[in-house]
Amino acid sequence: VDLALALISRAAPQMNVLMLGFPVKISVGFFFMFFIFNMLAATVTGFMSQLDPLYHNVLQMMRPQ
Repeated sequence: VDLALALISRAAPQMNVLMLGFPVKISVGFFFMFFIFNMLAATVTGFMSQLDPLYHNVLQMMRPQ
């Protein structure tokens, strides 16, 4: 984002890039947070679905003979 804003400021020096940069950076940050949280939710869901058989096996091993 900073590189794009730097190129814009060189191409159009009369444009106030500082005032444009804050909302753009915030928007890009929210987009990436949304993307990362979706990936994290899918990963955690997959991990949690594998825990039930794992705990079942652990409890079976702890059972007295």
